[in-house]
Amino acid sequence: MEQQLKDQRHHLEQMVQERTASLQEGHAALKVLLKRREGDKKELEENILCNVECCNVEATILPNLERLKVGRLELRGRPR
Repeated sequence: MEQQLKDQRHHLEQMVQERTASLQEGHAALKVLLKRREGDKKELEENILCNVECCNVEATILPNLERLKVGRLELRGRPR
């Protein structure tokens, strides 16, 4: 009886160790993915800022948005 308890305890300890190792691997993988996503986010933000600065949004896009709001935007080159 005592040997069975020892064996069962040993088995449970092995299961805990295996599960702990599995969780640690998953945690490490998630940290890598999170770091990659943070880098992607930063790159996207930089690209957006560059696009805003490069194409002068206030002068080129905003007037068209205003015309869209009031329904006065004509499509250029539209077939008749």
